[in-house]
Amino acid sequence: MAALRSRLSLMLACSLVGLSACSLKPVLAPTAAGCYSVSLDSFPDVFSKMLVPRPPELIRLDSAFGGMLQVPAAWLEAAGFGMRGASLVLLRPPIVIRDMRLVTERGMGAFPQDSLALTFGAGGPNLNALFRADASGDWFGLAYVVESPTREGLPIVPIQLRRQVCGPTRMAISRTF
Repeated sequence: MAALRSRLSLMLACSLVGLSACSLKPVLAPTAAGCYSVSLDSFPDVFSKMLVPRPPELIRLDSAFGGMLQVPAAWLEAAGFGMRGASLVLLRPPIVIRDMRLVTERGMGAFPQDSLALTFGAGGPNLNALFRADASGDWFGLAYVVESPTREGLPIVPIQLRRQVCGPTRMAISRTF
């Protein structure tokens, strides 16, 4: 009887551990936390015409609450209160970039630890960016807009996040999309 109880206890414990592991939210890797300068290789005219916001020149990734994005308060307030926003996406978006084209992918899971996605918006279409970590601690990726004038996400623009000291810039937590 004791052996049966022991086996049942072990099976129950394993089941609870398995179920709790499935329900864990994805989190930002603590090594990614910090400030970064943001640079786009270019900002296409079609983005400007569609009123897509340029991303701020500085962001802060914070591992609080599993991960969040902070932007300069001045950037957030530049278009009027509540008009601009930015967010860190911790789930894989339904769109991926393959051969410099946007492709819809059904399976949406957590990003690997060396990936992240950011979204910047201002009342119009959002600028989306997918990143992969570099061994240096910087992030390299591609930015795109999903709208009819930018069929298949084109143009897709290289974007970089380079680690830097945060400095005195007043940062704010943005509304999310």
